[in-house]
Amino acid sequence: MQLLLDSSGKILFADAKIIFDVFENEQKWAIMDAEDHVRMYALDDGFEVVDYEKELPKDIDIPSKYIYDNGEIVQNPEWHQTESEEDVLRKRVSNLEATLDDILTNVLPALMGEI
Repeated sequence: MQLLLDSSGKILFADAKIIFDVFENEQKWAIMDAEDHVRMYALDDGFEVVDYEKELPKDIDIPSKYIYDNGEIVQNPEWHQTESEEDVLRKRVSNLEATLDDILTNVLPALMGEI
């Protein structure tokens, strides 16, 4: 597992593989799953990648909740929950639905030459 950290140690992304290279004619980070499928890109802002072999917190994807400090993942002392878990889940589902809709209406037709 790899972690993408900002300059303060906040964990931005955690996934199987994170690489910095040229994608779509621009240098950026590619966050990839275990099968090397790109899940998303991130423009560089002084980020760094570290390998992490221990178990991740199950809510690692909550923005700014965790930091990487001396080889350990710890809760960010500046983080406080502003939304209920139900609201967070609702937003995640909404984001997934929007992503799926974009794939179905834009990406797939473009790949098939329909746009």
